[in-house]
Amino acid sequence: METVKFYQGNVITKLPIEEVEISNESKELFDYKKKSAIVNELKKTIETNGIYSPLFVFKKGTKYTIVDGVLRYLALKSLNFNEVDCVILDIKPTCSNGLKDLIIRYNIKSTPTTSEKIKMYAHLLRLDDDSKHNKTFEEGAELISAINGKGWKRNNSYNFKKIYLWDKQSPNNNLDLVEKVVTGEISFDKAKTIIEILTDPSYNYDIVKEKEIQILQKYSKGLINKSKALSLINQYNFKKNDGLTRLLPTEKLSTEKYKVIYGDSKQATFPDDTSIDLIFTSPPYYKLINYGKLDEENREYEIGNEPTVDEFCKNLTMVFLNGSRYLKDTGVIAVNLDSTYDKFRNLKVMESFVSVMEDAGFIYIDEVIWLKSNAKPYNNTVKRFGHSYEKILLFAKTEKYYYQKLRLYDENKKSKINRNCREQGNKGLDFTHDGYHISNPYRSISNFLKENEFLDIIDIHTSHERPQDKGLQNGFFGSFPTLLPVPFILSFSPENGTVWDPFGGTGTTGLGALLLGRNVIISELYEKNVVKISETLQRGVDEFNAEYFKEVTDDFLNSESYGDAA
Repeated sequence: METVKFYQGNVITKLPIEEVEISNESKELFDYKKKSAIVNELKKTIETNGIYSPLFVFKKGTKYTIVDGVLRYLALKSLNFNEVDCVILDIKPTCSNGLKDLIIRYNIKSTPTTSEKIKMYAHLLRLDDDSKHNKTFEEGAELISAINGKGWKRNNSYNFKKIYLWDKQSPNNNLDLVEKVVTGEISFDKAKTIIEILTDPSYNYDIVKEKEIQILQKYSKGLINKSKALSLINQYNFKKNDGLTRLLPTEKLSTEKYKVIYGDSKQATFPDDTSIDLIFTSPPYYKLINYGKLDEENREYEIGNEPTVDEFCKNLTMVFLNGSRYLKDTGVIAVNLDSTYDKFRNLKVMESFVSVMEDAGFIYIDEVIWLKSNAKPYNNTVKRFGHSYEKILLFAKTEKYYYQKLRLYDENKKSKINRNCREQGNKGLDFTHDGYHISNPYRSISNFLKENEFLDIIDIHTSHERPQDKGLQNGFFGSFPTLLPVPFILSFSPENGTVWDPFGGTGTTGLGALLLGRNVIISELYEKNVVKISETLQRGVDEFNAEYFKEVTDDFLNSESYGDAA
């Protein structure tokens, strides 16, 4: 009489091997063809020891279907066993889903492949099943958490569902997001970010573009961060939609010290050896001024008339992303910007711009107040205090940006540049002279620096500091004071460095930079302003005085600088 054997309290029954079968459900869940190495190892163990765990089966018609032990069954079959030890379960699954649930539960401690895990999770969450069933999503999520232990949070099942369904709807997307989140190669949050970028129309990026440029592939591999990915997407869209289809005029006016580039600054191209130290500019303010006529060439590229603040900020950021290709790692971006109001509501332009610039990968350093001491009051219909300042927002490309601190003027030191100094042909402090020449520009610079402590407020009396407006024949009315860029040029760019102003206007930034021993690049959208800008820049070259410039730097700059100017 054969001795009755038990396994974990279950009776073991020997069954003819030809009566045992693998279910279609098991074959759908597990890829047994890829497990030949495991089957071979089991064969060796059984041949050596003659011991194996019994199969768990249930009777289905005249056959016994395996619930657990398919690999052992394959090993025994290849060893030509006629009988196999089995535990016959007293169950009768009523549907295919129920059998799959059972198989998964019995194989919960097995080591499935990544593709098998994906199939198991998708089944337990019923992601491929459109029919009605009793099992809820929550029950499946609970079992998946049990399978994975503490490392798998319950919320991951909901994220898995979103990623799996997106992947199913986007075949051949080449991103392998489902596989990467299951293996832990990327986080669920990163996968959701990728899907958001590909599905949100505001990013203007889809699978077709991703296959061409593979920006999100680099992001998924950790080669770039989110800000860099979005920056590259913006640049790609710009080149794809604008740069490769519409060519702007390429007229350039250049000398050894300055260059004027006519056209859209978002598309401005520079010589390959260009190296920019500082970008200082005052862009068009949102919804305040139209600088070009509706039928004027390049009018469609003018920034400031976008339907939303967000679009304005994105277009403006595109300008700096374009320039950042040539901006040194020590480079700084200074942007003079002001608020815009919709009736009684502040549109938060500056706050939005800072956010978009940070998303693009730039470091927000600080903001400086430009105080307009002679600002005009509002009329009685405006229900807020008078507006007497604008801001200069400062950004850096990296944390090692260049900086040289301005110091307070020493009254005991005799300066060669004083209030009574006059150049030949000038009219002293007479800013109403018929020309637009600045009376001894270095005296103006010196007096301006003496009168400011340079904490985070710069005080400029604007009625006396718009000399570049004199002599304008083109009706330009968006200029800012000549002296405003001076402290930023001195502090955030080295001597002989290069300053780019992407919104040229009247050339004010360039004038100050040339007087302070820097090189200048000016971009200008409208042809009508190019001649005036060139005149202003040439004046900066002609009026540069090395002796006076040295006096200014000796008086107001510390000898120590931070950041590498090379």
